Amino acid sequence: MAEGRRETPEATYAELAERLSLHRSAVQRALAWVERLALRDEAAGRRQRGDAHRPGDGSGAVAVVERP
Repeated sequence: MAEGRRETPEATYAELAERLSLHRSAVQRALAWVERLALRDEAAGRRQRGDAHRPGDGSGAVAVVERP
């Protein structure tokens, strides 16, 4: 699924579904799942590096604040 999206990023869900012989809704769910995984991994990487979210930096990140 992800490979199909990389090959033709401008393709619609319907176009990807047709090419992969899947239902459009299956393509939509699979790509949403891939996006969630990517965002989770990206956020985990920021936490490991100690990066903080800066308002307006465009990352869409959420800061993790530890309280005593």
